Amino acid sequence: MDSRRSFLALSAAFGASVLGQASARAQTATLVVRLGIVPSFAAGQAFYAADLGLFKKHALDVQFQTFNNGATIAAAIAGGSLDAGFSDVIGLGAAYLRGFPFAVIAPGFFNTPTAPGYAIVVKGDSPIKEAKDFNGRTIAINAVKSISQLVVQAWVDGNGGDSKTMKFAELPFAQMVPSVAQGTVDGCTPGEPFVTGALEEGMHSFPLDKNGLINYMPAGYFSTRTWITANPVATARFTAAIREASLFANQRPSPPQTAEILAKYTKVPLGMVSRLRMTPEYGTTLLPSHVQPVIDAAAKYDILPKTFPASEILYLPK
Repeated sequence: MDSRRSFLALSAAFGASVLGQASARAQTATLVVRLGIVPSFAAGQAFYAADLGLFKKHALDVQFQTFNNGATIAAAIAGGSLDAGFSDVIGLGAAYLRGFPFAVIAPGFFNTPTAPGYAIVVKGDSPIKEAKDFNGRTIAINAVKSISQLVVQAWVDGNGGDSKTMKFAELPFAQMVPSVAQGTVDGCTPGEPFVTGALEEGMHSFPLDKNGLINYMPAGYFSTRTWITANPVATARFTAAIREASLFANQRPSPPQTAEILAKYTKVPLGMVSRLRMTPEYGTTLLPSHVQPVIDAAAKYDILPKTFPASEILYLPK
C-alpha cells in the first residue's frame, strides 16, 4: 500500500513538473506578429525594436510588410493578412466611426513644442512671413482630410490666419518641394527628410509647434480588438518592445546608431538622416489625453464627421 502511494505521489510530482515545464515553454515561446509598416521616420520605433533585438528579447518574431500609407495597412488588417500595423489616429478614427473595431495598442511619435512633427515649407523668397499670409494660399498635403491638413489649419488659425480661405492639393511627398519651387503650390507639408532637403536648398519652413494642438499623438500601432483579445500575450510583448524602443530613441543627444537604423529601413541616405532638422519624439505611455485633442480638432474642421471619446480607439488594459 505504501509503495502504491509512493508511486502515485511520484507520478503526480512528475506530471506537475512536466506541466510546469510546458507552461514555462508556452510563456517564452516565440510568437509571430505580421506588422504593416510605412518606411517613414514616424514609425522609427519598430525599426529600432527590430534592429536592437528588442522584439527578440520579448520573444516575438515581427515580420514587416511595407505599405505606402496607413489606409492600406488598415485594409490588410481588416482582411486578415496582417496582425497589426501603423497608422494615423484620424484614419483610425474615421474607420472606427464606420464600424471597424480597430484599437491603438502602442503610441507612435508625438508632436511637442520642442519636437514638432510637422512644418510648412515655402520658397526662400516667398512673401509668406507669418500665419495670416497663408490666407487664400494653396498648400500641398499627402491626403485631403488627413492629419496633415488638420495640423496646418490648426496652426494657421491659432496664429492669426484664417484657414477657411485656404486650398489644399494632394501630392506625393516626393513631389511637394519641387511643386513649391515651381510655383504650382504656395507651400507644402512634406515631412522628413524632405524638410531638411528643402532648407538646404534655401527654402524656409514654419514648424507647426504653436497652436491649439500641443503634446498630442498623431499616430500609433494598432490592431483589431478581435486579434488583441485572442492574442493578449503577443499584444503585451509588442507594447513592451515598442516602449523600450521609444526610451532608446528619446535619448538626447540621440544614440549614434539611430541614424544608421533609420537609413537602413527607410532607404534614405545616411548622410541625409544624420542632418535631419526635425527629430521625432516617441510616446512611452498610451493615454486618451494624448489623442482626444486630435479627434476634437478633426471634428471641428470637418475632417471627422463627429467627435467621440478617444478611449474608444485605444486598447487600455486594466
